[in-house]
Amino acid sequence: MERSFIERNTKRELVPAHFGPLWSYVQDDEITDIDFNGRDLWITNTENERTKVEEHGVTRKFIEKFSHYIANNVSKAFNKVENLLEADTETLRISIVHESSAISGRSVCIRKTLPIVRMTEESMITERYCSKEILELLTNCVKARMNFVFCGEPRVGKTEGIKFFSQYISAGERVITIEDTPELHYREINSDKDFGYLSLDLY
Repeated sequence: MERSFIERNTKRELVPAHFGPLWSYVQDDEITDIDFNGRDLWITNTENERTKVEEHGVTRKFIEKFSHYIANNVSKAFNKVENLLEADTETLRISIVHESSAISGRSVCIRKTLPIVRMTEESMITERYCSKEILELLTNCVKARMNFVFCGEPRVGKTEGIKFFSQYISAGERVITIEDTPELHYREINSDKDFGYLSLDLY
């Protein structure tokens, strides 16, 4: 765990200037995904609504500069052979696909995972995430220390579901998350609980 901590803190900091025309979407808490396919820019909001941005201002020169900075930030090669570049910050997961593999051109995907719980008991019922009876059953299962498996397509609410139900873990329990990218933000959401984080980089 110490090695991962050192690596995470020796990376160069990503600042607004590095995101250029994408920054306004990065700082908007209502936006969860930013996708540039080499030509078009699409954004997805917390309601899972996808919108094409007509005047996005994302140029080939900017994408090349952004890719170069991200590659330097994580000390990884990015070229025709190493054609997938991935990096993460505390709240962002960044993936860049080289133009040798992406027909439409170099593609950038930015996934945002904020240290907040978007779901509430009321919203889960009114938005039909599940019924009141199922919600009560599941929260009681968490309290009873039963196992859960969250699965499904991207953007269906797996991570948000885990964040929500994590609140029902007893404060006396020791919780350890093992993640390739720290998306659950368990410590921030449950600041009064005993928590440890392990990175998959250690395995």
